[in-house]
Amino acid sequence: MDNNGQSRTLRSVRPQEPVQLPVKVKPKGKPVFWWIFGAVSVLLCAALIVGLVILGRFLTAAEASYSEHAAAVVFNRYFSDGDFSEAFKLCGFEVDGFEDPATVSAALREQGKGKELIYFPASTEEGKVRYNVGYADPIREEMSTEGVRPVRDVTRKIATMTLVHSDEDLGFGFRGWKLESLEMFLEGSKSVTVTVPRGTALTLNDRPVPDSYIVSTEESPNNAFLPEGTPGIYFDQYRVDGLYRDGQVACTDANGNLLKLEREEDGSYRVDLQYRADLREEYADFVRKGMEAYACYIQDAGEIGEVAKYFDTGSLFYRNTRLNPQQWVITPSSYRFENETIDQFYAYSDDVISCKVDMTQVLVRGGAEYRDHMIMTVFLHKVNGTFRIFDRMILG
Repeated sequence: MDNNGQSRTLRSVRPQEPVQLPVKVKPKGKPVFWWIFGAVSVLLCAALIVGLVILGRFLTAAEASYSEHAAAVVFNRYFSDGDFSEAFKLCGFEVDGFEDPATVSAALREQGKGKELIYFPASTEEGKVRYNVGYADPIREEMSTEGVRPVRDVTRKIATMTLVHSDEDLGFGFRGWKLESLEMFLEGSKSVTVTVPRGTALTLNDRPVPDSYIVSTEESPNNAFLPEGTPGIYFDQYRVDGLYRDGQVACTDANGNLLKLEREEDGSYRVDLQYRADLREEYADFVRKGMEAYACYIQDAGEIGEVAKYFDTGSLFYRNTRLNPQQWVITPSSYRFENETIDQFYAYSDDVISCKVDMTQVLVRGGAEYRDHMIMTVFLHKVNGTFRIFDRMILG
């Protein structure tokens, strides 16, 4: 209110501010220097990239032009994995029928056990380089006039790689290399010798060994006592040479049963005759009684009638036994048999068999004992369908 009591309205007055309108500014142009700098930088980068590409190609060509590079490629392809099958195929190596490339590869690995397979330069000619491949001992250090130097010995060379210049132009004036030939040096020095009864099936590494590998034949002395027409006993000796590792030998009989191989002192193998347990069970007691009757009769302590129960009375052996003079024999007062063994029954056919008899006859006279050790092969054949003793061969 004013002094007169009247009401007034007060108003604040501000000076009017000028309005700022946007002004479009014209951009300044880049200096010519920066345009030139950018262009030169791009050109330099491009030149650098091109230079690096060319340098890379140059280095690649230069590396490929070294024989060591080609040798490494060949070595890694044919030898680095320990399977030399591809190398065998390349050099024309053929493995014998009882082994395969995998077997020979395994043999080579065994020869190099504990060593490292390496390749190294062997000789150099114009446009030709040879590298040997072999097993080497671990690197060792040796003292020399020049100080300590690393040394390793190659103990087994297995191959030679021959490289020659190829017609390939690697660029930059470089030429490449190629494998001209691969020569393997394999030592098939293992052999196996096996002696088996004729009719036995022999296998080496699960492969049949043909009769062409028979080097000798041994005839059993028993054959001289057999009736005419009876198949005798023959031992055939097989020998296989040139193996790269010890072979796995096995023998089977005519029925396919696996036979036992005995190792001889000279390292060869032998298969003995297959004796018949069923014949021993059936005829051992018969043979024992027959040979006891024979021993008693020739010592003037038995009767020929007892012998006839077991012998073929038409055989020459029986006739000679019956005619054996006894006037010079001192008749014992008593006797007994000790250590009797009747075994090794063998069948030549259904009608002819033999066995081994080992016994000691103890003769007593005047308080003294005399021992007669008898060891022999006894032969039996069928007479009217029954086995009878017809001969014997003294063994000791």
